[in-house]
Amino acid sequence: MKKIFLFLSILTVSFPIFLYGFENMEINAKEEIRIDTRKDEDSSFGQEVKILIPYSINDTEMSVKLGPYVHNRIYYERDNDSYTEIGGELKLCFGNYAYVGQRVFYLLTNLTDSYSMDEDATLTTTLLGVNIPVFKIFERHVNIDLFEEYYFEFDRGEGTRNAIGCNLNVPIFDMVVLSVGWLHIDRIHSYDSDQFTSTVALKF
Repeated sequence: MKKIFLFLSILTVSFPIFLYGFENMEINAKEEIRIDTRKDEDSSFGQEVKILIPYSINDTEMSVKLGPYVHNRIYYERDNDSYTEIGGELKLCFGNYAYVGQRVFYLLTNLTDSYSMDEDATLTTTLLGVNIPVFKIFERHVNIDLFEEYYFEFDRGEGTRNAIGCNLNVPIFDMVVLSVGWLHIDRIHSYDSDQFTSTVALKF
């Protein structure tokens, strides 16, 4: 029932957003590989698609972006255990330099061992990020982004994870960015992970 309620809520909110901002929507897709340095079984492959509508704030470089997203992750060293996030994202962007945001989503799990992940539940994630331009390649900015993500589970009424990381982002074409980075995951009531990441991102 909670899955149906969440789906209908996202659909109800998204429809007028898309109707208003269809011409300006951003479609973002990415594929990411994470290699865990502590436990091989926590290495994973992830895919994410999100559709955001940007709204500029008059006479400033700030904007608000809002829309739905889907994220899926497979643990290929763990008999293809997986989880999927289905939800919405709201983000306040300060130009291309920083952002704060919030995600609310329903987590669907298919795990043989749930010690490293919440079971099916409704969560929210607080997003913080800073982008630092480093240099240019063929008139395209190479940048470093620093970020933090804090996960709070409504059913438990407590935080469950905190992730911090950084990426070096290299634009290949106008719509394609390659990234390499590092991610630290603090599972508040369990063990920690340190992971190397590699990402291909597309923006339409």
